Amino acid sequence: MKNQHIALAAAQVQSTQVQRCSTMVQDTVKLAMTQPDPGTFAEAAELARATTEQAIGLQKQWAQDWANWMAYASTISGADTIPKIADRSSNIVLQAQAQMANQVTQMSELVDNAMVSYNFWVAQKIGKD
Repeated sequence: MKNQHIALAAAQVQSTQVQRCSTMVQDTVKLAMTQPDPGTFAEAAELARATTEQAIGLQKQWAQDWANWMAYASTISGADTIPKIADRSSNIVLQAQAQMANQVTQMSELVDNAMVSYNFWVAQKIGKD
């Protein structure tokens, strides 16, 4: 893989995402226009339940992560000089930034996985190969 400018790479990813969403909407409309299958609603509900369960799991983990961070951030043990206090303060901020970045990544992975699963499922339902 060759190096790309970040703006070009981001534009390509966004273009691909828009294309996937467009296909998802088109396939969903096709599914809505077909004869109802008794299992379709149950399968759709199961997909939604699984995604919701994963989101709840992430939320619980994030709450615990932030509680741990707050416990860490509220103490300055071993920081008995100005440079150590400055270092500790910087570390607290960096850990919060890393935690936020991790949460954004986890949520975007969940959304991406949910979309891939849904697209696969709806494609099967409409008989798309």
